[in-house]
Parts: sequence; C-alpha cells; structure tokens
Amino acid sequence: MDQPYKSQGEFEEAIQLRINALMKDRQELLRRFDFDGNGEIDAFEMNAIRHIVSEEVLAEWEGDEEPTLEILDNNLAKDRYKLISELGHGSQGSTLLARDTHTHNIVAIKRVDFAAAEDWKAVELFEREVEVLKALDHPAIPDFVDAFEDPDNHHHYLVQEFIPGETLAALIADGYVFTEDAVIDILQQMLNILEYLHTRVPVVLHRDIKPGNIIMTPDDRVFLVDFGAVQHKSGRGTTVIGTTGYMPQEQLTGRAEPASDIYGLGATLVHVITGKHPGLMDTHRMHIQWRERSNINPYVTGLIDRMVSPALEDRWKSTAEIRQSLAGILGDLSGSIEEH
Repeated sequence: MDQPYKSQGEFEEAIQLRINALMKDRQELLRRFDFDGNGEIDAFEMNAIRHIVSEEVLAEWEGDEEPTLEILDNNLAKDRYKLISELGHGSQGSTLLARDTHTHNIVAIKRVDFAAAEDWKAVELFEREVEVLKALDHPAIPDFVDAFEDPDNHHHYLVQEFIPGETLAALIADGYVFTEDAVIDILQQMLNILEYLHTRVPVVLHRDIKPGNIIMTPDDRVFLVDFGAVQHKSGRGTTVIGTTGYMPQEQLTGRAEPASDIYGLGATLVHVITGKHPGLMDTHRMHIQWRERSNINPYVTGLIDRMVSPALEDRWKSTAEIRQSLAGILGDLSGSIEEH
C-alpha cells in the first residue's frame, strides 16, 4: 500500500502529478474541462481542473487510518476541516481551501488572527459578517457553513461554500479582455445581487465592491464574496471602511448608502472595461475621466459613468433605476440590429 501523504507539500505534489497526467491525454482533458468548446484550456478552466482534482485526490485518501492532511491548526475545532491549500494571505489572517469531512464538500475558510488585529473594531466587523451571512440566501452569494473560534490562539474562523473561479481582479491582471456582452452580463448579475441586499430589512450594504471581491466561474456566473465590510443601513457609524478607488465620498465620511455600493460596482466596471485601476485615473471635480478609454456602446458607458458620479444626488439611487435604463438601452440596440 502506498504511504499516505502527511503534509501540504506532498498533497500539492499529488495534485500536480494528477494534473500532469491529465495534460498528457489532451482529448480527455478537453472532453472534461473545455467548457466553452474553443479547443483550449483557459484560466477559468484550469481553476476548475485544480478544484476537481483536489476533490479526487482527497477522496482517494478519505478512508486512510492515518490523517491525510495536517488539520489547519492543532486545535482546529470539531476535527472537521482538512486543509487543501492557502488561497490568500493578509495582515490579519488568511483564506484557506479545505474539505468538510462531514459533508465531503470543498469549502473556503476565512481565518482571522485577532491577536494581530489593530483594535476591537476588527472583532466587531467579523461578528457582523457572520451574523449577516447566516441570514443571507442568494445563489450568487456563497452559502454560510460554519463559524467558530480557537481562544487559545485568538483565531476566529468563517466557513463558506467554495466557488471555483477567478476574481475579476485576477482576470484583469492576466490581461483578459472583456467583451461588451460580458460587461453587460456582469452588470446585470451584480444588479441582481445588490437588489437582493438593498431590499433586505434592514438594508444590507456590502461597502467593498471591487474586482477582487467578485468571482467569475467557468460558465460565466458571477459571485459576490468577502462581506468583511458589511453594514446594516440602520447601523450608522463613523468608521471608514472600503477600498480606495472604489469608494465614494460619502463613504469616506462613514455615511454609506445603497448608492455607495452602486458607485463601487460602477468603479469595478470602469476597471474591467479599461484595464486600469480607477484610483490611478485622472479626475475632474472628483469624477473619474475614463469614457475616452471605453470601447463599448456609448449609452452603456454613460449609464456606468452615472454610477460613479461623485455627488450622491447625481448618482443612480437604486438598482431598479439602473435596470430600467439598461433595459431601454438594450431594447434600442436590439431594434437597431433588427432594422439592419
């Protein structure tokens, strides 16, 4: 019998060996993973390959008497989650890919080290994120699975459904070119998500809409992730939270509104369309000067431009307003095509 792997390094090696074997049988590789049928394996599809292969490798070792992988921490609660790899790392914690041994699902675990947190606000934000996610039920928001803490090492954990895909930020960095149809599709899907959040009682504000918090799957579905900055509109405060370049003026004063998330989505689309971070673009009276860089329909460009109006009173007030305007634009475009 083969010796079970006992470290993350050996597990990564096992995954890579399986991927290498797949790559040698191109016909089988394309049959299983060429989702768009273009005869090539792109970044989306490679991400899916790794996700599926990880599950296959773990499944083979599920019945081993010895532990297949070291648990995330020696004292990880419930002896339930087996580490696959680290997805990302920040100053206060990390995001981990793991297998839920109760359900056999692949999950994403947000691990926060409150010993490294700057102040009590980080604890409050984490607890609010957990509270909000427990109450949300939307197909484009990863499902809440679990939350627990390890008081011995000051770690808190949030477990959610894992979404295999790439963030818009990663796609932009890789030079991916979004077509006009893709931009409109992202806009429509995100409007659906924001409409769900903004019509909750009380209203839920994400407050950190940006390319890094939007995942696109191989079949072009869009998911909104990382609710670490979430706020109920009824709970106003003076805390400034968000990401420079995607955050409007009113949010800089701690006064977030539904239109603040609309600004974040607009700035995200500016980045998607132009490939340039909105915070690095020229401004005129605080309005991002990006329209000359746009290669999509000028009416859609104008709609997005209003989403990033610096003055709250000049911006779209709701997703319903944007939907109505976009429907009119798309109807006009469809009519023009039919006439020709």
